[in-house]
Amino acid sequence: MRRFKAILLLVALTVKPCLGDIAISNTTISGTLEVPAGEFGNLGGTVTLDNGLIDVYGTLSSGLGTVVLTGNGEVYLNSPTGRWSYGCCGTNSVTIDPGVTVLGERGTSYASKGTVNRGTFAAVAGGSTSSGFTILANHGFVNEGVLEARSGGVLRIDGATPVTFGTGSVLRANADGVIRVQGAAITSLADLGTVENLGGTIQLYGANLNNAGQTTSFSGGEWSLLSGTEIVGGVLETSSGGTLSIVPQGTSPRDNPVQFDGVTLLGDLQLLSGGVLKAVNTMTLDGANVRFEGGTTYLYLDAATAIGGTGTLVSEGTGTARIEASGGLVTLPAGVDLRASSGTLSLLRRSGDATSTYDISGDVVASAGTISNTTEVTTRAMATAINGGKLTLGNTWNNLGTMQVVNGGVLELTATLNNQGSLTVNNANIIYRGGMISGPGSQSITNSRVLASGSSTLGPYLAIGGTGLDRGVYNGSLDLEGGTITVGSQPGEFWTLIDGTLFNGTVNSVGGGELTIGVPTGLLGKPRGTVRNLELNADIRITTDASLTVDGPLTGTGQLIVDGGLLTIGNRPDDIFSHAVIERVSPLAGTVVLTGPIDNVGQTIHLPAGVEWRISHSRTDVFRGGRIEGDPGVELRVTYGYSFETTEWATFRQGVTLALPMVIDNTRMSVREGLTLDDTSISIGSGNGDQFDDSRIAFQGEQVLSGLGEIRFNNINGFPSNPLYPRINMIEITDQQSLPAGLTIGPDIVIRTAGGSGYVGGSYFYQLPPERVPLANHGVLLAENGHTLTLFASSFDQQGTLRAEADSTLRIEIDAFQNDGHLETTGGVFQFTGDFTQSSTASFTVTLAEILSGAAIDVAGVALLEGLLKVELAESYVPTAGETIPLINSSGGLSGMFLQSILPSLPTGLFWQMEKTPNSLSLSVFDGGPLGDFDSDGDVDAADFLKWQRDPSVGLLADWKTNYGVSASTATSAAVPEPSNLLLGVMVSIVSLAARRLK
Repeated sequence: MRRFKAILLLVALTVKPCLGDIAISNTTISGTLEVPAGEFGNLGGTVTLDNGLIDVYGTLSSGLGTVVLTGNGEVYLNSPTGRWSYGCCGTNSVTIDPGVTVLGERGTSYASKGTVNRGTFAAVAGGSTSSGFTILANHGFVNEGVLEARSGGVLRIDGATPVTFGTGSVLRANADGVIRVQGAAITSLADLGTVENLGGTIQLYGANLNNAGQTTSFSGGEWSLLSGTEIVGGVLETSSGGTLSIVPQGTSPRDNPVQFDGVTLLGDLQLLSGGVLKAVNTMTLDGANVRFEGGTTYLYLDAATAIGGTGTLVSEGTGTARIEASGGLVTLPAGVDLRASSGTLSLLRRSGDATSTYDISGDVVASAGTISNTTEVTTRAMATAINGGKLTLGNTWNNLGTMQVVNGGVLELTATLNNQGSLTVNNANIIYRGGMISGPGSQSITNSRVLASGSSTLGPYLAIGGTGLDRGVYNGSLDLEGGTITVGSQPGEFWTLIDGTLFNGTVNSVGGGELTIGVPTGLLGKPRGTVRNLELNADIRITTDASLTVDGPLTGTGQLIVDGGLLTIGNRPDDIFSHAVIERVSPLAGTVVLTGPIDNVGQTIHLPAGVEWRISHSRTDVFRGGRIEGDPGVELRVTYGYSFETTEWATFRQGVTLALPMVIDNTRMSVREGLTLDDTSISIGSGNGDQFDDSRIAFQGEQVLSGLGEIRFNNINGFPSNPLYPRINMIEITDQQSLPAGLTIGPDIVIRTAGGSGYVGGSYFYQLPPERVPLANHGVLLAENGHTLTLFASSFDQQGTLRAEADSTLRIEIDAFQNDGHLETTGGVFQFTGDFTQSSTASFTVTLAEILSGAAIDVAGVALLEGLLKVELAESYVPTAGETIPLINSSGGLSGMFLQSILPSLPTGLFWQMEKTPNSLSLSVFDGGPLGDFDSDGDVDAADFLKWQRDPSVGLLADWKTNYGVSASTATSAAVPEPSNLLLGVMVSIVSLAARRLK
């Protein structure tokens, strides 16, 4: 199509504008006239297009009186705002002459009054909406020209008043074009004029076709009958590549179905997803198929009408075809067959109908699909399930003919099969759901599989007998009711669990037969099973992709052979397991998950190598007491998602002793009544988590972590720098109902940031700081590898060691902290958010490997110093003159002094100098003598005080006090007395000296 950027207007303003519109009347347009978005162009009189274009982005109005658009050119309605409406004043009409084409993109519309089209209206591709180019015929539209949908275009012929299709009318759907005609009352397609479907789609929506005595042929492309369309009588055929389908339209297509009234089908009919067809006064199939394709589709049948002729109702795709009867007995004669090639074809009653049933004389074939019934069905010919096809009996099924379930077919018994004819089941499956097989007919069940499903019991299930039958449980459970089943090793003796549960009885084995878990060929399901309350004397083998859950007690001699699959033990809080159930596990490969509760008090559980061992809290106790150990290389992994546990549940309780490594893998576990480590470790976080997965070990109530071992924090990969909900691995300490929270860390326990930062504190929810709780440390808390260990304490009994290694931070959130143990740093930082006190029995050790960039101890409150300061040098570090090591910074003020300092030897000529300010303490390296060495003998002692006393101008007494006991080149271990003791000592020295002089 020609599109010009230049705008050429040849306009005669001869008609008064309507409400301010520009009137374009009796003119010729030979270039491009553009009507911009938001503006109006008002046509009047005769407008001639001389190869011209009216390019409409706004509104084109038909103006006053008669409008004739003639010549040779185009009107182009652009999406989304382009439209052509009728004038605002008076009566108007529009005539479109041959040679003029009106083009509309999706989302545009034509709604002028009194239109006669002798030219062309065409829907074209373009526009972002799905509504198409709409012709609203509310005010009269006579078509004597062409209405067409070009490739990608959608033409909707709509309105309360149908279009009149006059002489010369052409309705044309080009390839990939769609035309929808709504509300047309026609006796044949000829009433639409010449209809040409050239590989496109023509839709009839709410149309009424009186086809009595006629044959309507749907050819050339797709033909769709939309909701509300009714066809009365006659023959419908498809030809020349045409297809006929029923498509839903509107919000309630089930209440507004397509209706066939006495129609004969000579060609196939498709019901697409959601499509609804109602057949009245007999729908006759003349060799035709009604195909139900995808989604849920509906065919409504009335008892008085049914279906006649010869043909097939066939389910295809993956959906459900619902054939719904009403009014009584619906009869399907011989020649009308039912087939489920895939999906499900279901025979039902209409909602509100309580009596309708089916009598079928044609064949019923489930080949790879399912045919089911929820109302009574009688079949008189052949009913077959083959190649995975399924006959599902949800209500009484009277077999008066032949029923065959063969070659992988399935017969599912939820209701009664009343066999009055013959039943053959061979190399197939019977799924028992509480139904039964009755009747005097012949019966042969051989070389097949009979599977209990639903909630079944042993007696009625075993009543389905035959020869060479394998058995099992499928998508349900089988209550053995105290009875016994026997598992063999030969065909006809196998027992299989297919998403099934077996309980309350005895399972024996002959010939080494094993209870298997899997999905046999021809069945859908998951290879998993559940057993409980069994005397198990047969082995159960769990192969790759299979899973078994033991959620109740087991006795007997049978083994649980984990051979590539998944075994779960526990998960029912009311059933407490003995540790003996784990002794049944024969580990070859795969995974064993323990969910408990397992009573291990006073006993030892040993986990053998060969499988991965996991525990999952599942809101129940996994282990109660005792010792857990394993073969070399075995670790226990806590996994299966995050959960906010209540105080009613825990994972370890009653004093568990852990003697093998454990990993908490992006989830949470809880401990009650203490935990002892026996030369092992717990890793919090697996190192492969993300910002939505963290790991926690929660100690509930007042707990003691004792024994010998360590807890390691690992990294959370993908952790963002500023997350909306920050996640971090944690030791969480919470109360337990009325018991307060608190944790005591034993003397041989190490908690370290091995692979990532961590929290130790109370209950924590993201974006809020953890609660502070009582802590007592007799072990080692270690920040290392550049990570941060943060402790949130309401009180802190620090008797053990706190250590911050290079580039790491140990932060304690507390109001007042007292060190009664040991602080050690090798280049890391201690941060205290409150006051800091070092008691007289405590020590602070600094190992120097390089000059610190900040204070080793950073105190937000007040700091009070006593006890021991010990400085050590790493082998690679040699101090030089002028270096200063910041030891302590206290924002609230610094008082007191270390009672003893142990400083390393320095090269000859260098000495340590302690420098104290009101808020800081540092250690510097100087050459020459130390400050306070007034007699220049290389040390600071009482003689220097006497010299200062005689001559105060030699220096500052404060220097002597700070460095008393320091020598220039030797390591010093000296008490630093308080000023009162210092003065007393000096006075004694002075008196002694004076006495000697008097002599």
